[in-house]
Amino acid sequence: MKRKLAAKKKIPENDIIWVGKKGEDDQEVVSYSRQRAVLNYVCDEIAKQFPNQYQKADDVYKTFLNAHFTGKSLKLHMQLVEETFGKGSFRILGNMDTNKESGVLCLEALKKARIRKTKEAISEQK
Repeated sequence: MKRKLAAKKKIPENDIIWVGKKGEDDQEVVSYSRQRAVLNYVCDEIAKQFPNQYQKADDVYKTFLNAHFTGKSLKLHMQLVEETFGKGSFRILGNMDTNKESGVLCLEALKKARIRKTKEAISEQK
């Protein structure tokens, strides 16, 4: 069903998270590809920023997932995000919504924040 729907909607099959029926031939697709792109970007950048703590982005993702389900170490993750992207970046991430535009805007804001943070770090080293 996912394969057929992906072909019909011309989207990657792994972008389809859930398909539900609303009547006979009506299907609903829920895809958070933009939000996942933000999460992947955040994990990649944190792994680059803290190579001694995280060997790869997947390690960062696992710690975020663990914090989500246990409720522990949220403060640590907030610090990781803020140290990587700058002050206020955790709030940007927290304000991301489920619509596509929100994911795009969040990613743009975090990329700009990362550039600013990197420039600050370079000027501090001089």
